[in-house]
Amino acid sequence: MPQSHENLAAFFRQRARENGPTPGILYRTEAGWESLSYAAWAARATTIARGMSRLGVEPGDHVMVVGRTTPEFLLVSWGVALAGAVLVPVSGSVAASDFSEMVAGTSPSMLFLGDPGLLVRFRDFAKLPPQRTVVMEAQCVQSDPGSGKPPFLRLEDVVTSRDEVVSLEQLESHGGPGGNAVELDLRMASRKPEDAAVIIHTAGTIGEQKSVVLTNAGLLYQAHTLSSVLPIGPEDVQLLFLPLSHVLGYIAALTSIASGTPLALGEGMRTLLEDLRDVKPTFMVGVPRVYEKIIDKLVAGMGDFSAVWWELYRRGLAAGRKVLDAQAEGRRPNPIAWAQLEVARRSVFGRGREIFGGRMRFLISGGAPLSDRVAYTIMSFGIPLLNGSGSPSPRGPPTCSALTTCASAQWDRLCPWSRRALPRVAKYSSRGPVSCKVIWGTRPRLIRRWTKMVGCSPETWGESSPTAVCASPVGARTS
Repeated sequence: MPQSHENLAAFFRQRARENGPTPGILYRTEAGWESLSYAAWAARATTIARGMSRLGVEPGDHVMVVGRTTPEFLLVSWGVALAGAVLVPVSGSVAASDFSEMVAGTSPSMLFLGDPGLLVRFRDFAKLPPQRTVVMEAQCVQSDPGSGKPPFLRLEDVVTSRDEVVSLEQLESHGGPGGNAVELDLRMASRKPEDAAVIIHTAGTIGEQKSVVLTNAGLLYQAHTLSSVLPIGPEDVQLLFLPLSHVLGYIAALTSIASGTPLALGEGMRTLLEDLRDVKPTFMVGVPRVYEKIIDKLVAGMGDFSAVWWELYRRGLAAGRKVLDAQAEGRRPNPIAWAQLEVARRSVFGRGREIFGGRMRFLISGGAPLSDRVAYTIMSFGIPLLNGSGSPSPRGPPTCSALTTCASAQWDRLCPWSRRALPRVAKYSSRGPVSCKVIWGTRPRLIRRWTKMVGCSPETWGESSPTAVCASPVGARTS
């Protein structure tokens, strides 16, 4: 999908037209996993946008959506974009005091809450006009069996006369058939690349909540660049369990839409291993603590290993570290270490690949440095790792960086076993330092540090050869 859109709404509409009947969202239900096509996704998002318009939401208004990552969250998020409004995603686990500050700072014209439990928690912190508070799910689990309380909390049980709350179904009825399609077209056309599209709240490293405004241009640049650099397409499946209120989770979702990749919605750490087993994704984006917990669970579940298998596992990890270090330094790996690693991959490391679903082509880690222990372990299993935050130690594992890998030759040097798993890496010719205003939270100094990590120095940016600074403008693509 070329980067020729003015805003997120136009970007999403084009994807829905091109991939109409193909799955866009995969989600778990009581009956198993179900799918929602891009066409159905766009149709419901359009209905939600019309409903918001009829209830008074204007282009440029802030619309806050609070909850976990669900199909309803995605439907509403793109309904907000189609209505020309600005999305303010918030995690359902946010503290009441932080929520109060967010409401005061963004002044949302409409509030979407994930379930009745969130309405109970936050009803006193958001004073909105009638019919401007929407609850997306009609009921939620409120207690464990045997506690003596009703297991489910229903919307009708918590709505009072002063709430003036509507359900998502009622909102969609406001935007039903007969709506004015021209009005939405005009709203979409009014949103420019430099206009705000999403406002993310983050505590950062100093622990103080702050709002980060992300523009249409910045988000689209991220989505198109990543979908071009990463070898993904409609045949792949991404497992998304990061919240859409986290910038990494939102960018991951945009990347799937840009590439036409189905987005499987996980339900968090509680069901992550089960989701990996059922979905069998081909790639996943996570933060370091997620991968650390997966590896810890893997090791904890190896109690049935014999002494011989434990020795193969231990020697395989030691050999993997030697082989990876040698490849990163451009040396030929020690034949004995290489043989030990291959034996481990054909035996004990198979369980490591299976815990990630068995089809994982690569993993992406970001948000914080990934520990050397976990990075070496994952890559020794034979799963390429794209690490966007570097290593906590000066001499860390030679993880590949999707934004900084210099050329396909260097990719092969860092991840030589990934030639079949990652057959295509986009190469970019660079024409001077990158313009960073369209890269969220990135400064030139940080780009130089990233590129230095994989041996692609800023001094090579002006060379005529395709040194593939993958954060260069999309128009610079040469192959």
